[in-house]
Amino acid sequence: MTWFEELKEELRKLGLEFESEAEAIRITLPGGAQIETLEKKNGEGISLCITAPLPGEGPEDPNYYIKAFEEALKVALQIESKYRYEIDESLPGYPVLRIYIDFSSGDELKDKLVRSLRSLQ
Repeated sequence: MTWFEELKEELRKLGLEFESEAEAIRITLPGGAQIETLEKKNGEGISLCITAPLPGEGPEDPNYYIKAFEEALKVALQIESKYRYEIDESLPGYPVLRIYIDFSSGDELKDKLVRSLRSLQ
């Protein structure tokens, strides 16, 4: 079984909502954060993109943003790696924070992400 199939199986066991297409997975966490697997452009490794919504024209309840932001940070900090950050304002009124984490292999990504997601349960 590939790392991709193993990751999907672990996500099912954890009861998390996800979509998969080709070699990409998008996970929606209960608090509103999202996680996507991204193949690096140069083909050398794979990345995670953890996304949290920022206040804009979305819901006005501050707890929505606090919960999603906290969830995104918990996932990232459990992985303990170098992070890259981006604020994406490409959709007017709906900015998001993106946290990128690079991995040398899909197996490394799967192992660290599953461990992090289990810590949220």
